[in-house]
Amino acid sequence: MTGTPATALLAREKVSHTLHPYPHDPRSDAFGEEAATALDVAPDRLFKTLIASVDGRLVCAVVPVAGRLDLKALAAAVGANGRQWPNRRLRRGPPGTSSEASRPWRTRLNCRW
Repeated sequence: MTGTPATALLAREKVSHTLHPYPHDPRSDAFGEEAATALDVAPDRLFKTLIASVDGRLVCAVVPVAGRLDLKALAAAVGANGRQWPNRRLRRGPPGTSSEASRPWRTRLNCRW
């Protein structure tokens, strides 16, 4: 199995971790719900990362799969007023990539964590 930048870092730093692979259905666009079902984990115990643009800055939010991101609360948490989802091109990644392939790309953006 091919690792991700995150799992490569864990291995390089000798951090004990366990991968939980599952077969991905390419028709699914609800990755969190799909993972929770496949791994038999309650959706409130599994987390997803979401990228939002807040006053022109990219911000990464971590929320339970069962939850929704409150953009007003996110803006307040980072001391801003304006908020919006990144444009369609940013959500999908660079041209020629699928949304699945762009997930690692999105988290390498210059975001506030």
